[in-house]
Amino acid sequence: MNYPFSAKYKLSSYNPDYICITAEIPDFNPDDRPYNNENCIGNTVDFTLMIYPNPVKDELTVDIVVPDDEQLKMQILTSTGAQTDIYSKVEANNGFNRYKLNLASLSKGIYALKVDYKDKVNVKMFFKE
Repeated sequence: MNYPFSAKYKLSSYNPDYICITAEIPDFNPDDRPYNNENCIGNTVDFTLMIYPNPVKDELTVDIVVPDDEQLKMQILTSTGAQTDIYSKVEANNGFNRYKLNLASLSKGIYALKVDYKDKVNVKMFFKE
């Protein structure tokens, strides 16, 4: 079943890297496909990276906006820059992309997520609880 949706929202002078819309069934009936309740679009021509939650327990959400379809390399590094066994190559589509990284095997401490996209590198630090 499809529900039409239309909305306008003025963002004032703030221009975010991406915008997400979440919708729920208004009559509170059970949702048999809750995974499709959110849609995000990129709002930039740059390579951007956001991670959360921080600190993280077991699963890190990685939001990436890229201007072109391309393979990304994601790697978790220790606070000293040493490589961990968490490494992934993923296909990213033009615009907004969301990934989940399982970090249950990591000990408590400070880590970095390093993401390579074409000739660019973006690094975000996080704390593992």
